[in-house]
Amino acid sequence: MKWSEKHDIFLYREILFMKPYQFKEGSPQSGNAWKNIASDLCEVRDITFNVNQKSVRDRYRLFSEKHKKKMRVQEGSSGSSTDETELDQLLLNIVEVPQEASKNYENVTKEKLEKGLKRS
Repeated sequence: MKWSEKHDIFLYREILFMKPYQFKEGSPQSGNAWKNIASDLCEVRDITFNVNQKSVRDRYRLFSEKHKKKMRVQEGSSGSSTDETELDQLLLNIVEVPQEASKNYENVTKEKLEKGLKRS
């Protein structure tokens, strides 16, 4: 499938809605979330999607890495201002939320471990 900006916008809107990053990476819940995203995209009538769980997850990872690099470059250059597109804003929202979810998951895991040690 050839991805266009319109495809990416649909993908990132769906990712924001389904929030697959709220689950531990590699977990069955995470896999189901990505599968549901792919399924929902294939049902879109405005444009044609021919995707599966792996292709949407890979597309997300590719663009999130590109976006992170772009943001680092923009932060390093002084006085540069660029117009943000809808796609840029969606990516920004998507990149920030998984970082917070990861921190929350680590805190919960740490708390469970500490509770387990206190009982021993």
